[in-house]
Amino acid sequence: MEDVLQNAPVVETAEGSVQGVDRDGSYAFFGIPYAEAPVGGLRFAAPQARQPWTGMFDATEPGATPLVREMPDTLIPEPSVEGEDILNVNVFTPDLAPDRPMPVLFWIHGGGFQTGSPVGPWYHGESFNRDGIVVVTCSYRLGFDGFGWVPGTEKNRAVEDWLAALQWVQRNIGAFGGDPKNVTIGGQSAGATAVLTLLTLPTAQSLFHAVWASSPAEGQVPLTQATARTYRMAEELGIHATLEEFSAISRDDMFDAQAAASAPEGRTVLEKIRSQLAMTMPFGPIVDGNLIPDQMLEQIRLGVGADKPLVIGSNLDELRGISDALKGPIGAVPAQVVLRLMGLRGEELRRYVEDNGDGLANANEVGTRYATDVVFRSQVLKVAQARAAFDPSSSRTWVYSFEWPSPVHEGAIHCVDVPFFFDVLEADGVTKLLGEDAPEELAEQVHGEAVSLVKDGTVDWPQWDASNRMVRVFDVEQDSSSPDGDGPEAFVRRAGYSDVDALV
Repeated sequence: MEDVLQNAPVVETAEGSVQGVDRDGSYAFFGIPYAEAPVGGLRFAAPQARQPWTGMFDATEPGATPLVREMPDTLIPEPSVEGEDILNVNVFTPDLAPDRPMPVLFWIHGGGFQTGSPVGPWYHGESFNRDGIVVVTCSYRLGFDGFGWVPGTEKNRAVEDWLAALQWVQRNIGAFGGDPKNVTIGGQSAGATAVLTLLTLPTAQSLFHAVWASSPAEGQVPLTQATARTYRMAEELGIHATLEEFSAISRDDMFDAQAAASAPEGRTVLEKIRSQLAMTMPFGPIVDGNLIPDQMLEQIRLGVGADKPLVIGSNLDELRGISDALKGPIGAVPAQVVLRLMGLRGEELRRYVEDNGDGLANANEVGTRYATDVVFRSQVLKVAQARAAFDPSSSRTWVYSFEWPSPVHEGAIHCVDVPFFFDVLEADGVTKLLGEDAPEELAEQVHGEAVSLVKDGTVDWPQWDASNRMVRVFDVEQDSSSPDGDGPEAFVRRAGYSDVDALV
């Protein structure tokens, strides 16, 4: 605890006083604990309520992160901050005493549930603050510590972390000028899988009011798979799969072991790609029949979260890196052969080729298209269609496709939409992903729609429903809404998904 700095903003939370930073137009509060540090006997336990503190909590610098070391060559900057108090939130607000409470965006970062950081420079909330929105970013346990099955412990510790952070928002966000009755949860990649998990969680429904999901994958893990991963982790670490022995492993050694245990199987590049496409994320929310009663799509079909507005979408070339990996081994191989080698067979292969037409002429591109469709675009479609099936008249679901091609990576790859969503084209690390002249008008469009959802629970293009399957295309050349089956950039391309009614 620290003394109060002169002119520093101070907020009284339910747990104690916090001191932040005045950033000339908004205020930032970093690393505010929402639960006790997960150390010792709490490492593999559900988050425990934070005990009130005395004195002033210093929230002027980023708090500790679960990421134990910074990762080289990540598409999004992922700062790592040492420390054990990793269950914390960051709050960015334009006004501590507004005339009326402001809407809130609660953001969950991506990183495959193994990496990522809530204190990256793209998430610091200034752009949303300018629009009268309070931003909260959440730190949660990653990898095996957050999602690994350990005998005798809570199975979904990271999911419980998200819930605890959202409960903190309900208790405290009013002191930062926010409205606990108007909270939108948003996330990208694994973060999108996280917010969809929360959307379909019966116990979470009172904690938020709208959802934005960017590039979600099928990240929920069956209990059998989680159990098998635990024993593989124990093998990598040279220990027995017990709470006592896992507890003795350092976070740093655990990080190395989970990377080894998550590596795709196979000897060749194609075998490894096929293995990776066939499985969900190595670590993620476990369908335990308790906290998570059933798979996400089954919960949607039951109507869980149907009252919440949802914006969901993906990028056109999410997994272009696969295309680059294939150039050497199979650059001259016909596209249909590539698809067979990647696991597509029979009627599925025929329909995929039929749906994609000339787009499969280049073998170097087919890997990108098929992998993107399998991992991301099909998941978006399944979620949208399941919500429409529950409520055919109005699912309150909006689908988008981000298609602006980064000149650096020659496509709309994974993560390329994030700087546009946060409207941070000048932030550190953006030019590495987008180049020098990313279009500001596109940032205005994407960010503007995000602001609209957070403030008003709606966006400016037609909803996806049973009779009007519309997709918003975000691109400088084509910013429009169009039926999913129109044109060469049609959203629905995955084999068999041209008949979207078959999904439900």
